[in-house]
Amino acid sequence: MAPPSKIVSEQEVLAWFVEGRTYRWMSGEYLRKYDIVMTGSSWSYFREKHGITRRLVRTTISFRGR
Repeated sequence: MAPPSKIVSEQEVLAWFVEGRTYRWMSGEYLRKYDIVMTGSSWSYFREKHGITRRLVRTTISFRGR
């Protein structure tokens, strides 16, 4: 049996996904608002459970010379 969800408001979290918030931002907001520690995998599981498609977030790294 799966452990109980730490999500306080699914509607709030769904809105954050629509807004394009990062897992890091959502984790910080949950800690600030609810004193609940959330991990990236928690948000990933929520996303998959609700059929939200993945988005690709890339960081550009430039290398000078070789």
